[in-house]
Amino acid sequence: MKSDRPTVNRVIVDRQTVTGSVLVADGVAVARFVRVCLRNKPVANQKAYDSQVAIADVDHNGNFRAALPDVLSPGQKVVVQGITSDLDATPRTYGLSSHSVSTGLPYSGLFGTFIAGAEQSGFSSDGINTNAFISAFIRSAYTSGPLGGVALSGRVRLLSAPQQSAPNIVSTLVDPTGTITQQSLTNVGAVIDYSIGPEWRLKQWNLPNSQSSRVSFIAGIGETTPLNTVTPTIFNAPAYLSDDCTNLINQNPALVSGANLSTPACLQNAAAAGTSSATAYKYVAYVQQKRTNFFFKWGVGGRFTHVYPAGADGGKPYAGMLDITMGQDQSVTGGGGAKHAVFKIDGQYPLLLGSSSMLYIFGSSSVRLHANKNDPTITLSTVQTGAPALPNSSVVVLSTEQPDRDFYRIGIGLNLVDAYNQIFKKSTNSQSTQSSDTTISSSSKP
Repeated sequence: MKSDRPTVNRVIVDRQTVTGSVLVADGVAVARFVRVCLRNKPVANQKAYDSQVAIADVDHNGNFRAALPDVLSPGQKVVVQGITSDLDATPRTYGLSSHSVSTGLPYSGLFGTFIAGAEQSGFSSDGINTNAFISAFIRSAYTSGPLGGVALSGRVRLLSAPQQSAPNIVSTLVDPTGTITQQSLTNVGAVIDYSIGPEWRLKQWNLPNSQSSRVSFIAGIGETTPLNTVTPTIFNAPAYLSDDCTNLINQNPALVSGANLSTPACLQNAAAAGTSSATAYKYVAYVQQKRTNFFFKWGVGGRFTHVYPAGADGGKPYAGMLDITMGQDQSVTGGGGAKHAVFKIDGQYPLLLGSSSMLYIFGSSSVRLHANKNDPTITLSTVQTGAPALPNSSVVVLSTEQPDRDFYRIGIGLNLVDAYNQIFKKSTNSQSTQSSDTTISSSSKP
């Protein structure tokens, strides 16, 4: 028996649970139980009909939570109705049912990760560097729309990246044992890196094991700013007519004209070059180049996302992502304008440790789409004692440059929010939350 008395106040549908509340009058809930029904597709010449799949108790505050026997599929519709009589009453009486609610695409709500760990990074044909990193990623809920809707995503990272350096310079020095050692001055330092842009979900596959995969189109812009300060480094000038002398002049043609190589010195004082009063620079110093702008970057491409469901221990769903983009990035193309395109692969993926997503691996590669160039190496000896103070007429001062080379990084880290939840066994309102976008308000109408 159905009454005209409204009962259901609010309904939230997840993949296998239905929660909500019923109306409360004078401190008493107007329904003692609720039933959940699936609204089946209509057959020819018949209206849609409902099949009951669950019954749930209503607590003293009017709230209920019903567990469904099976996982809902996208597009299935749910109807909730209050039971105003005892379950064994004959006839049983019901309040007005809610509107039918489509379950929509799962894992469409707010999602985020906050990962910290260690990474190794480096340039093409160069040694590796080890640094700490922190990465925060967040994506808004998808809007309703064609092909699954659009979301806004952003990432902020503290990590390693190419740093201004003395180009192609290798430093030689004598260690305490008297052994000559070499050190590359192609630097990797700490930077703040951010990007933001839209994500358009193109296709989603919902798998039988409650996992889900999707392919999206992404676009983004961002900037990189170094945090390290490059300390001035002073070297002894290269020997007269040496290959290092020639390469350094070719790299910095404004230092001296080729005719000055006939004098018994490598680098001539530019003010007196070619005259009888020409004097040789004894030292070469590299100081940090001063910039007015951050290093700008942009890219467009695709994102593959695979989502794992929440574990039975009450954790949150978690996801791995792989971004493949094409664009430009001044931090890996010499710091100048739009010199050439950069192809990027950037991914992070959780390691499966039971139902935990605490541990993530990640990696990225920035490949310049430009012809390879073999630059000569310049070996200079570091001034160990008696280095002159700057400025000094015996020192030629050059600016460091942003490297124009391919760059990669790979690392491992902890999802800090999940780690906190696992350690302290408490639920937090964090960026790692994912939910279905199926919250609705009920109506008193049939």
